[in-house]
Amino acid sequence: MYIENAKKLTKDSFRERELYDELLAIENELDRSIAVNDVRRQAKELGITTEFDATWKGALREEAKFKRTELSNTNAIFAEGLTDFSGLDIASQLRCGAWIADDNGVRVRSEKGEVTIVCPHPIYPTRVLRNSETGKYKVEIEFFIRGQKRNIFVSREVLASPSKILSLANDSVQVTALTAPYLVKYLSELESLNPDLIKEYTSTSRLGWIDYKNQDGVITKQFLPYQNEVIFDNELGMKSLFDSIKEEGSREKWYSLIKEIRAKKQPEVLINLAASFASVLVEPCGTLPFIVSLWGGTGIGKSVILKICTSVWADPGEGKYITDAKATNTAMEIRLNILNSLPMTLDDMAQVKNQYDEDFSELIYRWCAGKGRDRSNKELGLNKLTSWRNCTITNGERSLVDESTQGGAVNRVIDIEASGEVLFNGKTGNRVCKCIEKNYGYAGREFIDLITNLGDSKLNEVYQAQYDRLKSAASEQGMEKEEKQIIPMALILTADYLTEKYLFSDGITLDVNNCVRYLRNKDEVSEHERAYEYIVATVAMNPARFDEDEENKIERWGFMKSDDVVAFSIKSLKRQLSEGGFQAKAFLSWCKKKGLLELDPKGNVTKNVRGKNGVFKAAVINITYDSETDEQSQNGEFITIDDDLKLPFD
Repeated sequence: MYIENAKKLTKDSFRERELYDELLAIENELDRSIAVNDVRRQAKELGITTEFDATWKGALREEAKFKRTELSNTNAIFAEGLTDFSGLDIASQLRCGAWIADDNGVRVRSEKGEVTIVCPHPIYPTRVLRNSETGKYKVEIEFFIRGQKRNIFVSREVLASPSKILSLANDSVQVTALTAPYLVKYLSELESLNPDLIKEYTSTSRLGWIDYKNQDGVITKQFLPYQNEVIFDNELGMKSLFDSIKEEGSREKWYSLIKEIRAKKQPEVLINLAASFASVLVEPCGTLPFIVSLWGGTGIGKSVILKICTSVWADPGEGKYITDAKATNTAMEIRLNILNSLPMTLDDMAQVKNQYDEDFSELIYRWCAGKGRDRSNKELGLNKLTSWRNCTITNGERSLVDESTQGGAVNRVIDIEASGEVLFNGKTGNRVCKCIEKNYGYAGREFIDLITNLGDSKLNEVYQAQYDRLKSAASEQGMEKEEKQIIPMALILTADYLTEKYLFSDGITLDVNNCVRYLRNKDEVSEHERAYEYIVATVAMNPARFDEDEENKIERWGFMKSDDVVAFSIKSLKRQLSEGGFQAKAFLSWCKKKGLLELDPKGNVTKNVRGKNGVFKAAVINITYDSETDEQSQNGEFITIDDDLKLPFD
């Protein structure tokens, strides 16, 4: 043995291959270093240090080359190396090739025989996820640090780049710029070596109803998070929201409390509770998203009702499922996209009334559009469009809609004014909140099981029956309701019918005649009708601005041609309509069709009129219109003037 007595080595000994084979055979890095140093000291005594160093480097290169050849030519070598993680059972240990992976972390031996620490704690991939919406892949990474197991979902883009994998440091993975290239290679090789253990699954970044394609290519509807075939991979973005959707506490306590509340038969409570269930019916019934807005004085229990609605599905505690109306538009859109079918619950819209100048039309349209805005990405392409099919439940001290709200927005809101009666006082409200914050989530899962077993066909039969009931009830009351108002209320009645029959079994259901009264009549919803009423009210409230004999020096908006007809300066009319949230061109077109305007000889909706202060361009409007009368007659004289005359109101 050459290295047992290094001091006896001769110059000829340094030319023997056996010397270097003995050194290479030492696996322990420390023992090898000691032996090499002993041999090198003898080489120095013999004056052949340079020759030894060159030969030893050649031996190390040959060893590394041999190992690489073996690893590339056979998979047997890979199979020989297994992880030794205590967090995995024997059958789940991963093939790791030349990597050393155990509870002390991950290490690798370099070509020079040096050991590099890749990661000082256990880390390994567990499954591959393919997102059903985007088609992009993520890998679930499991790691242990400070005695705790953690799981994160990481995109392939991050795992493929040494610079991007550094972002995992934010998740407590101990990776540095020096170890990042090794960690990238290690995770990649473990995935490629273990296709039987690291399997591919379908994932989604959304909750609610999604299309799931099984291994046979058959597409079925699944509801997240109440099934196991599809994995939710977006908890890093909305972890508190995702974690809040679960069953907690006692099912019996929740049902007992809710039955006690239902027994009071307060329509505000029953409608909001049914709307929470109805949110998941929007997609299977093929309808559009809608909003239920409960409003009334402070201290009557509106927030308690919102918590009750939330407890159907999730934790109603602070900072959990219920969101803040002050969130940005983008954040709200992302939240709606993730919720997808589940209801969005927002407390106290009064917080943002000034932000929208008390006109929520834009917000209503956005929430009820069912899709977000197109947004470009850094590659100048378009990001995948966000979408949702659900119900938004909110509250406030004032109605979400008023006379300035656009007609299309009014249609999408079921506006519930509280009766004024205190629904939950401080004592009862606290008792309810304490109970549902400890016991929640059971009814949501049971309702999904119910409608899944019923099937879309039966579900739509129930929905159609409730729709017909609403139409008949409205007809019997001599009312014609807006179609877009009837549809969401029919969904609410459907949910109310199904939950009473299969979940609560307490004989308490919504009164359909009462529900009809919450729906707006067609003439109430007509934007042009409301614009007309707005203008008539404006004229009545500002008589001085239409009185040419008034001595006060205020801005004039026109004059009264008669008790029934006003000549309204077109510039002032446009400004007033805009302040009310209406569009002048569409309004004047409607007035023309209704015969409410004096037209010029060419049939234009504006004409030049002469007042005491000169000639100006105006819309001459009949302000005694009766919506039940088909047409109003046109009257008044036409005045033709030169275009360059002074127009005092323009």
